[in-house]
Amino acid sequence: MKKAFCFGLLAAAVALSFLSCKNSNSDLKKVTKVSLSETIKIIEVGEEFTLKETVEPVDAVDRGVVWSSDKPNVATVKDGKVKGIAEGEATITVTTKDGNKTADCKVVVTAAAEKAGLDSVYYLKDAVEGAYLYEITLITPEDAIDEEGNVQSNGTLYVFTINSTQPVNDADKPAMGNYVVKAEVAPMTIMTGKSWKDVEYSYTQTFDFQGYLNDDIKPIKSGILYLEDQKIVFYGEDTENKINIKYIGDYKIFNNGPWKFEPKTPTTIEVAFTKANIYSSK
Repeated sequence: MKKAFCFGLLAAAVALSFLSCKNSNSDLKKVTKVSLSETIKIIEVGEEFTLKETVEPVDAVDRGVVWSSDKPNVATVKDGKVKGIAEGEATITVTTKDGNKTADCKVVVTAAAEKAGLDSVYYLKDAVEGAYLYEITLITPEDAIDEEGNVQSNGTLYVFTINSTQPVNDADKPAMGNYVVKAEVAPMTIMTGKSWKDVEYSYTQTFDFQGYLNDDIKPIKSGILYLEDQKIVFYGEDTENKINIKYIGDYKIFNNGPWKFEPKTPTTIEVAFTKANIYSSK
């Protein structure tokens, strides 16, 4: 009888232990999702940047990840640090050890970009209903226009009209990140097609050393504009040429560019013109 009783206690202990393990295992949180800090990135050969992964939920038991590149001859990755090896495109993938959840970042590796100067960045308030447009104008060569706005040589204007997110203040910079060329009004896009001025929203246009603009406007056809607080990069093409330019430095936002709209109230402006500038016409 005593032996049977002891055996019963042992069986009960084993059963309780099994249930305890089962409940403990069921309480372990599994990984449900992973995302990356960037989904598209433009870098030059030899340039590096670091991708940061976010594993969800934050209290998942195994948050380990594995990094890989589909084209290590174009871009390599180690512990999230990506390096451009050769011109081309590569996809960097992060995979969770638990659940094999994945997230990708497209990396475009380019040759050294041509340095550009900054002409202006305007917030075009109320230009298009429901959109928050900024007009960014870069210039090559970098020194084609001096600090006083005087033309020093032949050059090219690169005009990008982007639709950003709604700024808190009119002087706020547009949202940082990637703007992709699309023929539509949508956030984080470079707009194409005809604008309120009956010219292209985004285009290139050459000028001569006297500041006269060439009438041949080439619409931006494809590409990505990448904005940082101290950096503007465009990699793409217009209807005739490939474009790979970058501006390094700070930039301020002006509200509604000069002469783009009629004043809402009568305004008198006196200006003394002493030299031709880039907006002169023949």
